[in-house]
Amino acid sequence: MTGGQAKRRTRTPAPRYPTVVNQLFALSPSLTHRYPTVVNQLFSLFSCRLLDGGPPRPVCPDPWDGGTCVEDRAAVGLYWSQDLDQRCYR
Repeated sequence: MTGGQAKRRTRTPAPRYPTVVNQLFALSPSLTHRYPTVVNQLFSLFSCRLLDGGPPRPVCPDPWDGGTCVEDRAAVGLYWSQDLDQRCYR
């Protein structure tokens, strides 16, 4: 080294790589603003539908025989919109 001064070596900090969760958190505002239909589709995966929410109606397999009529209330409640055989629990 010239001039009598030694050059000091400085240690460069290790680069910080964000985790996937941090990246998604940082991207979420731009995704919801730019792609609202994609976000709506993602949230619709978890949506539930109310089936048979109204008053019960008589269902008659044989309309000429009154003894076959029953009240149609077998599917009352919330069901998952992707599979209507799966009940939703809230």
